[in-house]
Amino acid sequence: MSNTEGAGEHKWCPACGKMLEPGTVICTRCGRNLRTGRSARTFVAPKQAAGRVGLGLVVSAAAASIGGVGWGLLTAAVDVPLGYVAIAVGLLSGGAFLLVARRRSAELAFVVAGIALVGLLIGKVVAISGDVPRLAAERAEDDRLVREGMVEDMRAKNEIEPEVAEIMLDEEATVPPGEMKKKYEQADARIKKRMASLTPGERQRLARASAEQFIDQLGLAERARRQFGPWDALWFLLALAAAGRLAYGRGPGQ
Repeated sequence: MSNTEGAGEHKWCPACGKMLEPGTVICTRCGRNLRTGRSARTFVAPKQAAGRVGLGLVVSAAAASIGGVGWGLLTAAVDVPLGYVAIAVGLLSGGAFLLVARRRSAELAFVVAGIALVGLLIGKVVAISGDVPRLAAERAEDDRLVREGMVEDMRAKNEIEPEVAEIMLDEEATVPPGEMKKKYEQADARIKKRMASLTPGERQRLARASAEQFIDQLGLAERARRQFGPWDALWFLLALAAAGRLAYGRGPGQ
């Protein structure tokens, strides 16, 4: 008996969830006869099936990462949250897995959803990393933050001692008496003089340095957290559901 007959659209085996070619009569993974509903004992080597699943997971991870980076860059470019684009990342992750692995199950659905979640978090991290221009523009209007940028700039150029810079950058720090206080006052006087004569371009440069320093100090988790808005929980759930749904079940409608 031939394993295929006729033609038509792809379908899924109701027993194991394998995607089958049009016209398939017997599933080559589990042996289910789609016409009689009975299963035979012979079938495709498990190693081959496992290999396709493994490759599918790798491709899914790559798709989720690329989608997440693209989402993050787009969000930073237009300066709009674009949370609904997260759903596309989920569809990309789940679709890539299904296209390569051609297998669906509840267990795989959770794995693929987890991969999609990683891609979404990557997107959030990229979004704030690419958000330096906006942060710099905001900081350029704040004298305190511009001053911080100047302190960092002077420390990098060895124009003030690191210990003095640390005290200046710590709002709660107390200036110790003696030689350190003298150095602090001298550095403070130089900074005030420079602040008074800053051009708009210099303010923007120092503000950008301050913004970059701020982002560098954030951990990955904190970067992602700062990008979360009120609607992000909904978009994330929909994205994970989209990814998981493509990898879930045994076939359409099940």
